[in-house]
Amino acid sequence: SPTTTLSIKGTASNGINIIGVATTATRAFMGLNASNHGYLFVTGSSGQNPSLINSAGGNSYISGGNFGIGITAPGAKLNVVHTASASVPALQIASSASLASNDIVRFQINGLTNGFRMFQNASSVLNYTFQDGNVGIGTTDPSNKLHVNSGTTNEVAKFESTDGTAYLSIMDSNTTNSLQGIGSAGDELTFYSNNAERMRIDSSGNVGIGTSNINFSNGGGLVIGSGGATRLKIANATTGYGATDGLELVQSGVDSYIYNYEAGPMYFGTNNSTKLTLESGGNFGIGTTNPGAK
Repeated sequence: SPTTTLSIKGTASNGINIIGVATTATRAFMGLNASNHGYLFVTGSSGQNPSLINSAGGNSYISGGNFGIGITAPGAKLNVVHTASASVPALQIASSASLASNDIVRFQINGLTNGFRMFQNASSVLNYTFQDGNVGIGTTDPSNKLHVNSGTTNEVAKFESTDGTAYLSIMDSNTTNSLQGIGSAGDELTFYSNNAERMRIDSSGNVGIGTSNINFSNGGGLVIGSGGATRLKIANATTGYGATDGLELVQSGVDSYIYNYEAGPMYFGTNNSTKLTLESGGNFGIGTTNPGAK
């Protein structure tokens, strides 16, 4: 009582056999195997024997050889060739068949449309994106968007460019310029904000703030520079941090100033003791901390 146009019924190992040209060897067979499971057997002219077998549990697998999609000579167990002009991705594992035409690979995980995505942008640049979750390198339990654990290797990561400068940008929703972060220029460490370099530590450990010209007549240390008057402010919670609070060292043109904006004395000492005292009222003492006259 056949239910289709052609029905073949037989015992195990029965089916349709296709014999090759000028040979008695089977080149294709579709039917039942010894376990009474349906399968498709295909062999090449040189005797390669890949076969597709459907098991009783509903599982399907390919045994023997490589499997190719978009390629006639696959070089791996699964070899997928995808052209840039194709309107479908090379690989899709998703709950929806709807994908952008520039997708190459996309995984949908737990309902996330772009759980993992590899695609070409409008400039044909290859991009890799994760929609959610954390990425771990060297760890199976990442606690941040990127968590790298190098074990006992102290150099955890390396970021490198092919020219004389490299930097990492650190931005939030209010940052307007991408040049905002930390970088490297040769053997010198650089710091950037608002699209400009603001500080540099040279290869000898000297520091420049507002200038990359870090020079000393002898030794090394800290250089502070700016286009106008350069100021170093020293303040605390008691003085406050306003424009006219604390102590300032100022270099304006060729003129140098020391300002104490507070109503307190200034002390100058050496050998662990005070030698000069300048009170807020203008009295000046040498060898005393309580001068009674100017």
